[in-house]
Amino acid sequence: MLLDTTESTSELGWTTYPVTGWDEVSVLDDKGKLIRTFEVCNVNQNQRLHDNWLATPFLLSYSAPRIFVTLRFSVRDCASLRSPSPTCRETLTLYYRQADSQIEVEKTWSAEPSTGETREGWVKIDTIAADKSFSRVEPSLPHQYKPDRTRRINVKTRSFAPLTRRGFVLAIVDSGACVSLMGVSVFYRRCPATTLYLASYVATPSGAEATALVPVTGTCVPHSQSQGGTAPRMHCNAEGEWMVPVGECTCDAGYEPNHNGSACLACQMGFYKAVSGSISCTGCPANSRTSLEASKMCECRSGFYRAPSDANTTACTGKVHMSTVA
Repeated sequence: MLLDTTESTSELGWTTYPVTGWDEVSVLDDKGKLIRTFEVCNVNQNQRLHDNWLATPFLLSYSAPRIFVTLRFSVRDCASLRSPSPTCRETLTLYYRQADSQIEVEKTWSAEPSTGETREGWVKIDTIAADKSFSRVEPSLPHQYKPDRTRRINVKTRSFAPLTRRGFVLAIVDSGACVSLMGVSVFYRRCPATTLYLASYVATPSGAEATALVPVTGTCVPHSQSQGGTAPRMHCNAEGEWMVPVGECTCDAGYEPNHNGSACLACQMGFYKAVSGSISCTGCPANSRTSLEASKMCECRSGFYRAPSDANTTACTGKVHMSTVA
């Protein structure tokens, strides 16, 4: 998680432009819990349509190629306004701007952002429409309103890619809505560090494209080796899930895989495994034993033997004393 305001109760201090646009206030959410929100409601002002910008601080991307944003917000139904305005909206627009530092970002606000679909340096992610709106509000300041428990909350998730710099800034732009932004979550998806099929894989961000499968080379766990000399691979999908295994590792002689394929365990005393592979350790043949764990063969007990032509996996037999006839 790169940013999450859903539980914030202290001042967030995001950048707003112009100053007559978004206001940061503390309100009760739909569950009666105090939260920090941003609100704007300029729809009845007799002035030209003005874009109200609200921008997050500079956020590091941690080399993630695709970023996800979830907005939690409520919107006033334009038709419910006492004096409906032709410029009233029930949408927000989401932008991002890549940067390498906070100082670079601050230069963005030295002048009013340009108007129109293309803003210099800013990339539009999407225009987000509310599926649910409300019409009843509690009395408040002239251009604000307080959420009540009847408010209908919209939850929308969008993503953007590719990211090629150290970080980015998000901007939520209002162009004439009566809206309360009740929570912003910014995150990226990744496949967690894991061990599967006797190979370990590092945590890996999902790819830039929604259908991308990111190949990751695994490392065989201790006391195992790759089959055919080719390192095992897995693929990280866009949902942060490992899939499509290629190749595998197998446990060395004297070791067996555990129940979930995350480690190779030494054969216990009295058990052995003569060759590498995925098979389990086997109990010693009759009249034989092991003196150590991780044994590759069992030794004959005192008084028993194997013939030179016998395999190490065969049972040991008692000695036969032959007498010679003169």
